[in-house]
Amino acid sequence: MPAVSRPVRRRVAVVTDSTAALPPGVADRWGVAVVPLDVVVDGRRHTDVVSLTPALLLEALRRGARVSTSQPAPEIFARAYARAAASGA
Repeated sequence: MPAVSRPVRRRVAVVTDSTAALPPGVADRWGVAVVPLDVVVDGRRHTDVVSLTPALLLEALRRGARVSTSQPAPEIFARAYARAAASGA
């Protein structure tokens, strides 16, 4: 009788940036790594969801602040991928 092969179990990691706007608790619940965007409000640099909450961003937009965003630096994503790989992904 031939040996029964077992399916290979693969662990997948999900890494996204904060523009995904996941509802509160979703990233933690599902183990999603979220890399924050850089957000500039009236010339002042912030880190999305770290030093700039959604409520503060909304307030800035309502008062007509100049707001721009920039993608996270590649090395920040590289660190997130390295952490995912180190945890078995």
